[in-house]
Amino acid sequence: QTVSCCDAQNRVLVDGKPLNEPYIYHQPGLEDRRAPFGPVKIPQGQLWVMGDNRENSEDSRYQNGAEADPLRGTVPVDNVIGKAQFIIWPPARWQGVRTDDPHAMP
Repeated sequence: QTVSCCDAQNRVLVDGKPLNEPYIYHQPGLEDRRAPFGPVKIPQGQLWVMGDNRENSEDSRYQNGAEADPLRGTVPVDNVIGKAQFIIWPPARWQGVRTDDPHAMP
């Protein structure tokens, strides 16, 4: 798959299709604009991971020198031990995490 950011509606794209991410947190008072990146072709057996607070998240965009080489920010599938089920911080946002992706891990 190939991941990039952003389309005209400020959404992350996977294989050119925008993601529906209702869990994204936007910090009040800051401009709601994602930092552009990619496109990045993700190697087989690797994942691209991004936090829900995109303005303050050290995710695949920044890990292990990914700013110079985006593939360094990918995570081996074998390192994944679960899927986020709940948002617990900050407490005012406690809720379950929904996904519209029928292929998401249970």
